Amino acid sequence: AHPEAELLLGTPPNNRNVQQQILQRANSSPTKVHGTIINESGDFGRIFRRGGIVLDKSLLCKALFDTSSAPIRVCLPRRFGKTFNLSVIEEFFNVVTCKDAEPVDGSIDEAAGRANRMKLFDDSLLHEEHPEFFEEHFCKTPVIRITMKNVAATSLGGFYEMLAGSIYDAAEIWLSN
Repeated sequence: AHPEAELLLGTPPNNRNVQQQILQRANSSPTKVHGTIINESGDFGRIFRRGGIVLDKSLLCKALFDTSSAPIRVCLPRRFGKTFNLSVIEEFFNVVTCKDAEPVDGSIDEAAGRANRMKLFDDSLLHEEHPEFFEEHFCKTPVIRITMKNVAATSLGGFYEMLAGSIYDAAEIWLSN
């Protein structure tokens, strides 16, 4: 485990133990690197599909699942991989959506969408080391990802408006399904 991890957590005492467990599991797990192109996007799927260098963080899905069912607040410094890690978790757990397969006659071909998503995890550590967990949870849980990255305003009304826009953006993928 990293000695500086304690300083980087920045979480309230009731959540610190859960985050330490997740960090310990992630730090002690084996590593695998894919791709050859340097990319600064935080979107796992986009990076992987374009041949970007990806550090396999798929075991984080199992560590998070096994650690707690309580909500977890992740407070890490900028450029520390929060967006990327959440993107891996979303790609693994989320059910097939219109992002994964083009809708035909108003419905999505789930088998084609699952096969497209599977390309991201085919050679992953999670798929290799925990095949039962993988099959039980891959593409089985709806995930709603709300980003607060661009929510900044000078008034409370402006804040609520921007927050509502972020929630709408997160729900839009479900509305178009």
